[in-house]
Amino acid sequence: KWHWAFRKSTDGGQTWTKKSLNITSSVSAMSFNSPLNGYIVGDGFILKTTDGFNTYTNYAVSGAYFMSIGFSSPTNGIAVGFNETMYKTTDAGNTWTKITTGSAGRNWCSVSFPTPTTGYVLGTSGDIIKTMDGGNTWNPIQTPASHPLFSIWFTSVDTGFVVGFGNLVSTKGYLAMTYDG
Repeated sequence: KWHWAFRKSTDGGQTWTKKSLNITSSVSAMSFNSPLNGYIVGDGFILKTTDGFNTYTNYAVSGAYFMSIGFSSPTNGIAVGFNETMYKTTDAGNTWTKITTGSAGRNWCSVSFPTPTTGYVLGTSGDIIKTMDGGNTWNPIQTPASHPLFSIWFTSVDTGFVVGFGNLVSTKGYLAMTYDG
C-alpha cells in the first residue's frame, strides 16, 4: 500500500513542511495554475486543491491511469494518460469529462498549452496531437520521432520541445525542437 507525501514551503524554501496525501495508488504529475490552486494526477484519480494542498478534493476516475495534467487558463485543463485516457475540465477542475481523440490505444504522457486555445499532447511512441480550440478537437501532427518520448513543452504556438530516449536499447537521450508548431 502506497502512502504519498510531499514537502511544502511557504517562506521561499527556508523551511519545509511534510504534507501527506490520503491515496493508495501511484502519483504521476503535479500542476499549479496559481500559487494556491493545484492538481495531482495518478492511477485512477485527480486531486484538486484551492489552498495549496492544506485540503484537497479527490476525483476518482475508475480505470484511468493519468500521466500528466495541464491548464490553458485557470478554468480549462486537460488530464492525459494511458490507453487514450483524456479528461477535460472547463470549470477549474470541479467536473471532468472524458473526451476522445480518435487515436485508439495511445499512451498519452505529457500535455502543454502555450495559449488558451492551442495545446499539444505527446504519446510515448512519438505521437503528437494538437488542438486549436481549447481541447474540443484533436488532430495528429506528423513527426519524425519513433522513439519513446516522455515530455513536451511549448513556449509559444510555434516553438516547442520533446524529450525521450534515442531508442529502446540506447542510453542516449533524444531532444527535438520545432519552430513551426
